[in-house]
Amino acid sequence: MAGFWVGTAPLVAAGRRGRWPPQQLMLSAALRTLKTFDKILVANRGEIACRVIRTCKKMGIKTVAIHSDVDASSVHVKMADEAVCVGPAPTSKSYLNMDAIMEAIKKTRAQAVHPGYGFLSENKEFARCLAAEDVVFIGPDTHAIQAMGDKIESKLLAKKAEVNTIPGFDGVVKDAEEAVRIAREIGYPVMIKASAGGGGKGMRIAWDDEETRDGFRLSSQEAASSFGDDRLLIEKFIDNPRHIEIQVLGDKHGNALWLNERECSIQRRNQKVVEEAPSIFLDAETRRAMGEQAVALARAVKYSSAGTVEFLVDSKKNFYFLEMNTRLQCLSREAGGNMSIQFLGTVYKVNILTRLAAELNKFMLEKVTEDTSSVLRSPMPGVVVAVSVKPGDAVAEGQEICVIEAMKMQNSMTAGKTGTVKSVHCQAGDTVGEGDLLVELE
Repeated sequence: MAGFWVGTAPLVAAGRRGRWPPQQLMLSAALRTLKTFDKILVANRGEIACRVIRTCKKMGIKTVAIHSDVDASSVHVKMADEAVCVGPAPTSKSYLNMDAIMEAIKKTRAQAVHPGYGFLSENKEFARCLAAEDVVFIGPDTHAIQAMGDKIESKLLAKKAEVNTIPGFDGVVKDAEEAVRIAREIGYPVMIKASAGGGGKGMRIAWDDEETRDGFRLSSQEAASSFGDDRLLIEKFIDNPRHIEIQVLGDKHGNALWLNERECSIQRRNQKVVEEAPSIFLDAETRRAMGEQAVALARAVKYSSAGTVEFLVDSKKNFYFLEMNTRLQCLSREAGGNMSIQFLGTVYKVNILTRLAAELNKFMLEKVTEDTSSVLRSPMPGVVVAVSVKPGDAVAEGQEICVIEAMKMQNSMTAGKTGTVKSVHCQAGDTVGEGDLLVELE
């Protein structure tokens, strides 16, 4: 069971559905004897909000859910004792709307706020606003959030705490040409990263000067859009790395401990797909060393909550500090879809479906594969940031045609072949859906 701290009192996140082992039943009974708060507002939605609300019910704590107007019938809203609408569907106007959430706190007289993960969970301004109203933020203090939320500052603090760090430039990169100069000094390949970033946003690998210039442009735009901060740093790219993170817990008395590791090396678009625990790559000595360095960093910033210290580990088991997530981090997904299984040297292609999906699959028409070499379609819903061509322009294979911002990431769309632009079906500022036609070539 995942844990997090409120002052000196531990709260334990709700377990998965099913029969609980005796020790968890004893723990559940112990939760009901803890006196922490009378009412908590959960500033999130979905799975994490449901887990927090479920745990609060076990502890006899009333809960308040917030929701956008389109989420009024969501599960977390129905589970909570009270619910307050904080705005329309766009998250910037609802779940990220600090003024509306603060008003909901005052209206419901909630004594504490649990931010879950994402949204405002690592927002120091939100934590500061709560402190000003004498409302407890269930998480670390503003100092830890600010120190670990900035990659440049966190790297300097890690070095001071004698934590291994990736070789690179510790300052702010001013422009594309300075980025090229620094990349040459470090030696290619390099990683260009947003200083205030996370979740793979504002991150690019560059193998030469041209890719460094393009990476600087796209990463700075992405960082400004996602975090309101376009500062970038450059580090040496660790080839064939493993992404392994250590869970840490700290209290307000200077105590900290580590709870083993999760390996998150299976990723798509720099987003974790599968987490494995324990890592099959680590030996006991490396695991202990990583845990001790994670605790050293937590103590250096006087960390007082649950957090995750992330490391990159190379093929020789050298490990380097990557970042610290100052929030609860619990991810769970069901496996499914097209997969490959290897047995006795033979690879089998399989499609894993739930029973219901398998029954409904017979009604799904087979999709005809389109020749995409002459057309450019949007791979996902997003907003067109820039269009680089017009009808009649000659383009080369791999040339940038347009840039789409999706999930707060800048995606450079390129030509699939050398040809001439026949027509352009979008312009900067347009909202596009998955599969929408952007450009035709001839």
